[in-house]
Amino acid sequence: MSLRNKVISAIDSAFNKIGDLAVNAVFNDKTVSGFDFATGTIVNTTSTVTKKVVLESSISQSEGVPTIITKLITQSTGEDFSVYTQVIVNSTTYNIIKVSDDGYIVTAIIAARGK
Repeated sequence: MSLRNKVISAIDSAFNKIGDLAVNAVFNDKTVSGFDFATGTIVNTTSTVTKKVVLESSISQSEGVPTIITKLITQSTGEDFSVYTQVIVNSTTYNIIKVSDDGYIVTAIIAARGK
């Protein structure tokens, strides 16, 4: 077994052992696919993917003000997460600020949307 396969197997095992600490998250993407000149409206296509994720929150200082930073962590399975603009976790909609994918784990910095 190659080293890459061993790492992927260990990550799979870790996510299986996490149990109820992992929650379902629905990633949403709205892409403008055209413009309907007859009606004057923008034509959108929407795609979604549901993944098991783990949320991690920490407090940071932003210009002297305590700020909650929320990280979302999930397994990398080949999706291009850079196309998703928001994620819904536990009925809360978050904007996706930054995504990094090392081929094993996807980490996203997310922020709750204002009402």
